[in-house]
Amino acid sequence: RRINQYGAPAAEAAPTGKPVEHPQCAAARKNLDILGQQGPVQQDTDGDGKPDATLDDTARANQRALAEAAVKAYCKPGG
Repeated sequence: RRINQYGAPAAEAAPTGKPVEHPQCAAARKNLDILGQQGPVQQDTDGDGKPDATLDDTARANQRALAEAAVKAYCKPGG
């Protein structure tokens, strides 16, 4: 809480511009985009930052379901 020189609370400025998107929302949307494209999709399964496994159809569908659940959880409706 801020107080101005007269002892009254200072008016807070309303944030302007586009609201910041949750990082998990952005990642989930990017994953959905990648999983929706044609061609092989690789995944980093050992955490070294390099893809080391190619997803088969079942794994791809599972990852798509996870990404869709993340969009529902982290993205604002209509956003």
